[in-house]
Amino acid sequence: CVATHDQGVPTITYPATNPNVIACGSIDDTDHLYRSNFGPELSVVAPGLNIWTTNASNSSYVQFSATSAATPHVAALAALLLSVQPELTVQQVRNIIELTAEKIKTYPFTTSKANGTWDDNVGYGLINVQAAMEMVLPKFFPWEVIVDP
Repeated sequence: CVATHDQGVPTITYPATNPNVIACGSIDDTDHLYRSNFGPELSVVAPGLNIWTTNASNSSYVQFSATSAATPHVAALAALLLSVQPELTVQQVRNIIELTAEKIKTYPFTTSKANGTWDDNVGYGLINVQAAMEMVLPKFFPWEVIVDP
């Protein structure tokens, strides 16, 4: 997972252009692209505005924004997928993340690519952890809540 950088221009640069990585953009809390570079290499977006983290000395909490804040969300989803199915390949993890991304209503998604419809600004869309995990969890795993009669 690699950030697409933060100039807000239609140019993604290396290492996010490497076909073996997931190029991650960022969106704000209104589902609009946030300072993220965009273009044909963009894979998905994740929240990237005012994300809480610890400061460099781990002594307090601070907020940070843009693709450096969004990319860890995508990396965490990849780690979750691998924690359930460690035999997944890098390409399979990428496919699952892209196939299950949520389409953002403010973008048209008019381009067809390998893993569905795609948009130049937000790629395949906003990552969807629940949908991605449902693709790899064993079908017999019960998620229903058991209620006593």
